[in-house]
Amino acid sequence: MNVFKGIDFKKFGKKYQGKVRDWYVVDDKRILITTDRISAFDRMLGHIPYKGQVLNQLADFWFEKTKHIIPNHIENIIDPNISIVKNCQPISVEMVVRGYMTGSTVTAIWPSYQRGERVMYGVTFPQGLKKNYKLLQPVITPTYHGDITGKGGHDTRLTKKEIIDLKLVPKNIYEQMEKTVLTLYDFGAKFAFKKGLILVDTKYEFGLINGDLVLMDEIHTPDSSRFWIKKTYKERIKKGLEPENFDKEFLRLWYKERGYMGDGKPPKMTTEFINQVSKRYIKTYELLAGKKFLYPKGSVIQRIKTNLKNYFKPKIAVLISNKGMATNLQAIINGIERKNINAKLSVVISDEINAYGLIRAKKHKIPTILCLKKESLLKILQKYSIDYVALAGWKQFLTQEVMNTYKNRILNLHPGLIPDSLNEAVKNPDGTPALWNKKKFTDKAIQKFLDNKSTYAGSTIHFLSDEVDFGPVLGRTFEKIKKNDTIETLYKRLKKKENSLYTNVLQKLTNRKTL
Repeated sequence: MNVFKGIDFKKFGKKYQGKVRDWYVVDDKRILITTDRISAFDRMLGHIPYKGQVLNQLADFWFEKTKHIIPNHIENIIDPNISIVKNCQPISVEMVVRGYMTGSTVTAIWPSYQRGERVMYGVTFPQGLKKNYKLLQPVITPTYHGDITGKGGHDTRLTKKEIIDLKLVPKNIYEQMEKTVLTLYDFGAKFAFKKGLILVDTKYEFGLINGDLVLMDEIHTPDSSRFWIKKTYKERIKKGLEPENFDKEFLRLWYKERGYMGDGKPPKMTTEFINQVSKRYIKTYELLAGKKFLYPKGSVIQRIKTNLKNYFKPKIAVLISNKGMATNLQAIINGIERKNINAKLSVVISDEINAYGLIRAKKHKIPTILCLKKESLLKILQKYSIDYVALAGWKQFLTQEVMNTYKNRILNLHPGLIPDSLNEAVKNPDGTPALWNKKKFTDKAIQKFLDNKSTYAGSTIHFLSDEVDFGPVLGRTFEKIKKNDTIETLYKRLKKKENSLYTNVLQKLTNRKTL
C-alpha cells in the first residue's frame, strides 16, 4: 500500500508539525499537508495508508457544506493531501460536542460518569444514564489543546467559566463558538443520519482572521468525530453490545484491549489491523461524501511536488491595446505552453474592445478583461493575485497606486537601448553609441534609428519606474540595420527579436528553484 509519511520543502522555510498535519506559512497562507500518520491518546502510533487523503478530501467536503453556517479557512485544494488555507490566529480551546454518553479517553464523559462524576465541563449530568445512549440534548465539553500547565500531558478539561476567567477566549467570541458548534453538530448529525451513520461526538477548532471567527483544521472526519452504524445501533444496544463504529474508536479499542491508554510504549499495530483501519477510513469517506474513493496512482510525493510547483508558479497579467498583432503576447503564451516560462498567464487585460490580442488569448482559453478606466486596473490585478505585469502595447498611463503596488514587477518593452544608469550610454555591438529613443513610440523610434544612420536598432525590457522610459534593465536586443532598410523591413526583423527577448526575460524571472 502507498503510505505517505510526510515531505520536506526547504523552499518554503520552516516546517511546522502537528500529530497528523505538517504546514508551512507562506505570506498570509498556510500550505497544510495531511499525512497518513495516526494518533490517539495524544500519541503518534503509526501510519494508515490513504488516511491523509481521506481526511483532507472529507474535511473539504464538509467545509463546503457548512460555509453557510460559518466561514472557514479553506482557499484551495491543490492536491488530494494538500489544502491551501488562510493563515488564522488559532484559538487554543477545542470545542467538543457530545450527543451520546460514551467514550474511552481521559477527556471522554463515560469513564468519568462511570466513576461517579456527575458534573463535568461545568455540565450537570442526571443519574441513571447508560453507556452509548443518546443524551437528552448535545453538550459542549471544551478542552485546552495540550496541558494548560505547560508541563506536558493530555488535553485539559475546561468549563465556560474557566475559559472566560483565564481569558483564553473573549466572552463574546466564546459564546459565538458555542452557538456555532451546536448548529454545526445539528447539521452534521442530520446529514450523517441520512447516510446511515450516527454522529456521536465531534471536535471543532476555530481561529481568527482580522478579528472574525472562522472554522479551521478539519470537521466531521473519522479523526475528529465518532461515528456509529445507524442500521445496527438499536439492536446492538438491546443486546448490551458496543455499537458498530466507523471512526478512530476502532483503533482506540484495539489499543485498550491490549492495556494501552496513552502512557508508556504503545504496542505495534499488525499489518492486518492497519489494513482494516484503512478500509474503515475509506468507507467513511464514501458513505458521507457519496462518491468513490480514488486511490493514488504512482508516487504520492512526486504528485505533491508537481502540484505545489504548479500552484506556486508566478501569475502574469499581460496588458495590451488595439494596435498591432499582439506578437509579444503570443510569444509569452508560446513560452508558457512550451514550459520555457515557469509561470501562469492568468489574464489578458485590454483598454480596447477590438484588440487583436483578445482573440489570441481566447484561442488559448486565457481569461480576458476590458479595462476602460485606469482606476480599475489595480482591483483587476489583485483579483487575479498577479505577481508580474507585462506591458505589450498598453497605452494608458498607470496610476501611482499601481506603480507603488507593483514596484519592480511591471515589465515594459521600450523601442530603444535604455542605459543601466542615467549618466551612461549603451554601446552597440560594434562599439558605436546606441540610441535611447526616450519618449519615442515605436514608429518614431524606428524612424529615428534610420534618420540618425545608426548601425544598430534595438529594444530594451525594463521594470517600469517613475522616470520616463527608464528603470532596472532586464534585457536588451540588437538588430543590425541594412543599407536599404525601411521602417517596415527593419521593424519586422526587430520584432522577432523582441518576441524572443520577452520570452527570455520572463524565463529568467520565473525560473525558480524546483521543489
